Amino acid sequence: MKKIALIISVMIFCLSCNESTESQNETEETVEAPVGTDNFTLQEGDTLFFENTNFRVVGKENEITEGDFMGYKFRMYDLKTGKEFAYKAEENEIVWFSSVFNKYLLLDEGTDAQFRSIIILDMTTGQAVFKQNYVNHEGAGLQGDTFLYWLQIEKLPDGVTAKCPEEQSGYVEKWQFSLKTLKPAKTNEYDCIYFQ
Repeated sequence: MKKIALIISVMIFCLSCNESTESQNETEETVEAPVGTDNFTLQEGDTLFFENTNFRVVGKENEITEGDFMGYKFRMYDLKTGKEFAYKAEENEIVWFSSVFNKYLLLDEGTDAQFRSIIILDMTTGQAVFKQNYVNHEGAGLQGDTFLYWLQIEKLPDGVTAKCPEEQSGYVEKWQFSLKTLKPAKTNEYDCIYFQ
């Protein structure tokens, strides 16, 4: 008899626990689930490009003409300070996500495969620390803490040679931008490439 009373008590207790859990779950379902460490919710049309414990990068498709989208409008969130910054693209600028290095957001600009622009933003201030048009050639891009890029030049320095592949070729010079010192520097590498 004691066993039956104990079983009934446990069943009643479990039923009340279940009801309490169900009502708690109903309440939780109406609360929007956080994407990261705070109560952030992506808005319609948003894409989460990057998130860690310090920063978040969100993009919304950029409408060029009605119904025609190309590139993104970017917002950066400094999760430590709670500050939000938006990158204000210049007119006719088509911007894409490239990468993140520490507190720096790298955006790629352009629609041409060969001629591009790099925009490097400090996500703690929202300010650009570097903007440069460049030629997309061998090895261009982020390598460790350095962004490598090529600049078109009129002629090679004295004593430097480069074999040109064909007509419509031109010379390029390799540069690097350090994300530690925030300074560009020549690499003293040159090439001759076909320009489309």
